[in-house]
Amino acid sequence: LAEGRRSWKEAYSRDGFIIVRGFASSAEVFGMRNRMSDLATQYWHNESARANATLFTTDESQLDRQAKSSYFLGSAKEIRFFEEKNRQALNKVGHALHIHDSV
Repeated sequence: LAEGRRSWKEAYSRDGFIIVRGFASSAEVFGMRNRMSDLATQYWHNESARANATLFTTDESQLDRQAKSSYFLGSAKEIRFFEEKNRQALNKVGHALHIHDSV
């Protein structure tokens, strides 16, 4: 196990991500993908939720924007969606997804 962790750390340092084989079964992955698709579809069709959403950025304005955003801060307790700057794609879904959704 220690050797496995070392290789994971090396892979993460090199690639910026790791693949954990066997983490979830095919059926679990299918369920998670379907559920995320449902959640994203609901979000895209909810104009009031989209009006309150925060754009996700990784530039120099990120810290200031997020520190002042009740939408971002509220994502610790709720499922929140963050769009790309062009508002044409989701960047991420955070952060309480594991708390509020059983899938």
